Amino acid sequence: MNDAAASVLLGAAQLLFLVAASPLLQGAIRKLKARLQSRQGPPLLQSYHDLAKLFSRSEMVSATASVFQLAAPWVVLGATLAAALYVPMFAATTPLTRDGDLLVVIGLFALARAALTLGALDSGSTFGHMGSSRELAVGALVEPALILGLGSLALATGTTRLGEIVAAGAHDGLGFFNLPWALALLALAVVTLAETGRIPVDNPDTHLEVTMIHEAMLLEHSGRSLGVLHLAAMTKQLLLACLIANLFFPTGLRADPGLASYLTGAALLVVKVSVVGVALAVVESIYAKMRLYELPDLIGSASLAGLVAMAITVWQR
Repeated sequence: MNDAAASVLLGAAQLLFLVAASPLLQGAIRKLKARLQSRQGPPLLQSYHDLAKLFSRSEMVSATASVFQLAAPWVVLGATLAAALYVPMFAATTPLTRDGDLLVVIGLFALARAALTLGALDSGSTFGHMGSSRELAVGALVEPALILGLGSLALATGTTRLGEIVAAGAHDGLGFFNLPWALALLALAVVTLAETGRIPVDNPDTHLEVTMIHEAMLLEHSGRSLGVLHLAAMTKQLLLACLIANLFFPTGLRADPGLASYLTGAALLVVKVSVVGVALAVVESIYAKMRLYELPDLIGSASLAGLVAMAITVWQR
């Protein structure tokens, strides 16, 4: 099998894994969170039922909205899935290793955020405007933390390509785990909480006006569009979990393509993503949602951690 065919199959497998497994991760987090709070919680597969129900319903569109409100959910999902093609999941190689790096992934995340906020603004809803304003404010804080966190790994390995970072980390063994690694991990952990709209940054289970950020932008969407947005949010959550799992714990991932290495990497990925899901559920169970004016301190500390990680890496070199 030539390299082009292998890349196509690997890309298809990664996208299929993201779309199929992201509702399961969401259901597992909800279930574990409920158990930690001494509640029964929803069924593990409830997210699949919710998506099926939304995709089976027709859409209601505001009379003042343009066609962009219908297109925005698909742009959000498309940008998220496109970013997944640059992220190593089952091995150190990626479907588009030679065509982009971490800056492309960050740019695609920004494109998804822009489409989501513009779609919310297009409806003319007060809630949509409020949620878009808050989302852009949080995004302006999150993107520097994401760049600095990933940038410290790029400086340590001498490359901005995510697949090569994973390969270098797997090759270095225990030498890859040091203080800059821990600080970058802290930065990416906070970024994951903010990008997925989870406690303490946002509460995905509420529609309270004074607290919601992400949910406020979804209120004017319905039917298939709302289902696509929920699927995009779940996919992004799993994608960020894969980023943390493989960038910071690359042991066992190989750069040479092959069925055995892919199967081993897939098994390792399931284990590592499960650990990330447990961590998210525990954080949501022991922390309360922070007030909006407290978020700059939290996300700013993540940026500071990434900056210190870069400074230590440069000093050590």
